Amino acid sequence: MYSRSDPTTQNEVRELFKYDPSGRLIWRPRQGRGVTRFNGVATGSVIGKDRRRRRFVEMSDRRTIAAARLIWIWHHGGIPPGLQIDHINRDALDDRIENLRLATPQENAANREYKRGAVPFIGVHYRKDRQRYVASARVDGRMKIIGHYVCAEDAAKARDQYVLEHRPEFCVLNFGGRDAITR
Repeated sequence: MYSRSDPTTQNEVRELFKYDPSGRLIWRPRQGRGVTRFNGVATGSVIGKDRRRRRFVEMSDRRTIAAARLIWIWHHGGIPPGLQIDHINRDALDDRIENLRLATPQENAANREYKRGAVPFIGVHYRKDRQRYVASARVDGRMKIIGHYVCAEDAAKARDQYVLEHRPEFCVLNFGGRDAITR
C-alpha cells in the first residue's frame, strides 16, 4: 500500500540507496559538505534492522518500510495497489531480487511456512468420528475438502496434486518438487 511519504518512485529510491547483489541496500552519501551520517546511520552502511524475521528500513521521518519493498522499487519501479512482495524461497531475510515477486495477499499466504500439528502433513487432519484423514486446501479464498483417506500419506499426496493443479506457482508441497518441505 502506498503512503504519501514513501519513496515510491524508482528515482527516489535510487537516490537514497545503492543495491548490493547479495540483497542488501546501502545508504548513498548525501550531498553537501561534511555529511557523513543520514538518519543516524553512517553513509555507506548496509541498511535494515532484522525484526520478526523481516528486514526493515527506518526512514528519516521515523517510518519503517520493509527492505524487500524498497529493493523491488529500486529494480522495477512502483508496486501496484493490491499486490505484495513475496519471497519465493519463503526466507523473509533473503532480499535478493531473484527471490522476490509480486503476489496477491492470497498467493502470498499460500507460500508461507506451515506449522506442524498432530498429522505431519500440510493440509491433512484426522477426523475421529469417521476414522479417516481429511485432505483439504484453500484456493481462491475458499476451503475445499479434497477427500477422506485411510492413510495420512495418501491424503497428503491428494492434497499436493490438487494444489499443483489449482495454484502451481504459489504452493508448498508435502512430497517432491522444488517447494517440498523436507523432514
